[in-house]
Amino acid sequence: MNDIDKRLKRRAEMLIEHHLPKEVMPSAYYMAGGCFRKERINDIDIYPVGHPLGFDVRTTLVGVNSVLTYKSKNVHTYAIDGMLVQCCRYYKQTLEELVESFDFNLCQVGVTVVDGQVTDIYHSKAYELFDEFGKVFYTGSEFPLGSLLRHGKYSEYQSKREYRDDQVHILSDICKRGYTSYTDFLSQLDSIDLGYRPENRKQLQNIFHALQKKGDANG
Repeated sequence: MNDIDKRLKRRAEMLIEHHLPKEVMPSAYYMAGGCFRKERINDIDIYPVGHPLGFDVRTTLVGVNSVLTYKSKNVHTYAIDGMLVQCCRYYKQTLEELVESFDFNLCQVGVTVVDGQVTDIYHSKAYELFDEFGKVFYTGSEFPLGSLLRHGKYSEYQSKREYRDDQVHILSDICKRGYTSYTDFLSQLDSIDLGYRPENRKQLQNIFHALQKKGDANG
């Protein structure tokens, strides 16, 4: 086990001990994403192992204060003794596939947890650049519109030029992906951790219709 994986394992074990009681959590799950950064974290993201149907934590156990605080199609967020735990329906068959699918390199890290124990660790090559040099960049996404909305969270890690270059990359991916309908367009907003306000939805609707009209005009 290399030094990065050793640090990641210690971090995961600390999060499990203090924030993810075994009695509450599923018997197996992936823990992945921004919770492995050194600074104070806002939430912990967990993902299903072995099936694509998602899961919930159990919410009525003696000694555990677990409250459902947010619910959408793809994520249920619980406050467990003060820590936000996001149970995500986003599914990949392996830990490696899950981690490599994340849109920014500083999030491309995760572990497999079985019965409260870390059984597997994975980080991408791109993550090593963040770990060693603090370098942050967009790596591609199945949900580029969601990535555009998330990108501002990471601006503090980037120079103005790096931020601009990533914005262009994301906008290019949005155009390449395209949208078959307004429903398909809005599916981008089912990505986790966007933090957009209700009024943003109307603005995004305006963007969709403007793009649609432009596409129709171009035949």
